[in-house]
Amino acid sequence: MSELEEYWFCVVNLLKSSPCRVRVKWSKDFEPSQWEDVVFIPTSRYLETGSLGPLPMREIEWVEVDTIEIQYVGRLVRESRIDHADNLIQVCREKAIKFQQIEQFLRFAYPSP
Repeated sequence: MSELEEYWFCVVNLLKSSPCRVRVKWSKDFEPSQWEDVVFIPTSRYLETGSLGPLPMREIEWVEVDTIEIQYVGRLVRESRIDHADNLIQVCREKAIKFQQIEQFLRFAYPSP
């Protein structure tokens, strides 16, 4: 497994157990994808979301995670906001996954050579 594949594999595994939404910036698009509930690796060297991909990992500029989970209870009950930033950051540091924090978002980007 290449370093590129290993990096994205670690990121995807981190996000599998997280209820946070993600979006992807693909090098062939001007804008990032819409916010989605899932990102996964369908096959070696590719990344996919619910509506985007599969995309070659080498063409992924970044994957961004909204660390605030919004839970809707019902019309008469105010939504609940749960911040998962501390937990995600702790796991990233433990596993040496490089990321950048931008306000409530964590951005994962494979370092350019």
